[in-house]
Amino acid sequence: MAKRLRYLGLGTWEFLVNSDKRLFYFLEINPRLQVEHTISECIAGVDLVREQLLIAQGRQVESLRFGEWWEAEDAPKMASIQLRLCAEDPSNGFALSIGKVTDVRLPSGNGIRVDSHLSRGGVVGSDFDNMMAKIIVTAATFQEAVTRARRALAETEIVGVKTNIDLLRAVVADQDFEAGLATTNWLEKKMEVLMQKGDALGKQVEMANSALPALSLASGGSSGMGSSLVMLRKGDAWDVKLQKVEEKTSTTPAAHHLRIEKISRNEFPEALVAEVSFTSPGSKPQGYRMMVNSTSASASAASSSHRRGDPNNKAHVTLPMSGKLIEVLVEEGDEIKENQVIGFVKQMKMELEIRSPRAGRVAWAIELESEDGDDVAEGVLLAELIPEEADAQLRSRL
Repeated sequence: MAKRLRYLGLGTWEFLVNSDKRLFYFLEINPRLQVEHTISECIAGVDLVREQLLIAQGRQVESLRFGEWWEAEDAPKMASIQLRLCAEDPSNGFALSIGKVTDVRLPSGNGIRVDSHLSRGGVVGSDFDNMMAKIIVTAATFQEAVTRARRALAETEIVGVKTNIDLLRAVVADQDFEAGLATTNWLEKKMEVLMQKGDALGKQVEMANSALPALSLASGGSSGMGSSLVMLRKGDAWDVKLQKVEEKTSTTPAAHHLRIEKISRNEFPEALVAEVSFTSPGSKPQGYRMMVNSTSASASAASSSHRRGDPNNKAHVTLPMSGKLIEVLVEEGDEIKENQVIGFVKQMKMELEIRSPRAGRVAWAIELESEDGDDVAEGVLLAELIPEEADAQLRSRL
């Protein structure tokens, strides 16, 4: 095909292949490198991006070194799997998840390659593709690659936005997948089972990682201990002394004692949920549940001043997905019908309709803060309806 087209440059030829019957079915040609090009690079040992740049600079194809496999009859005896880590919520129809990445832990080791732009403090918005990282594992056999993929995903952690990591863990843990029995409709058929398995695996990994010191990506993108060199963990304790500014420094303030007994959410300094023991002077230790949330502007870079809806309030119409709210079609006083389109949310290249789950009269509607639209998270209040009882009373007066 390439010769017939006189194609010069790198491209992707897609096929479906039945290896048992040695049959193949042509799908399409893409005149560019695709996301999957890392598989070819890892198996063949070739930097395809470099070769493309050399071709663009006029280097003759004959002088490029694509490896011994180029003229070989059989492919290299290697197997490679690419895991696409995306900011999305599989439990909500794979809806886009936006927000601030408060911590990142990515895998490393022999046979593991990570292509990513992620850094701690980065923001996932609605303007670009939601893929956060490509984790590529390569081994001598497919089964070995699956085992390596399991370890790589166990070492991966993204805090701050929802991701598909638990679903990926469930996929590579599945025996049918390891045996090479996954077909084009396999994921769709097993989605419910894989989701449940993924939740369980995610909890196991979380428990295992909670006992390890945190290794994250600092804001500059380099691996290290993060912006704070002090990691909070179970058993950490402090003597806390508070003294009013106007008091004389010669006065010795009494010391309070604080000790961390258990940590259930460790995203400090942005957030921390822990069980602590607090002892004030002259009293016995008391147990408390401590919840810390940063109120600094940097901690809420992806948030806005928009109200959040109450899912238990029937008068609240909330956004069922994250994205960029680009248009609101209702305002105070409007009558809306059930399933009526009342706004549009943009996720990357797609504009999605937001429909009202019920009919009613609008008492309040969200106002956009920017002409280009606002980045909004799932659960933001889009409109508030007049409760049915109050609306009936109002109509009776009129």
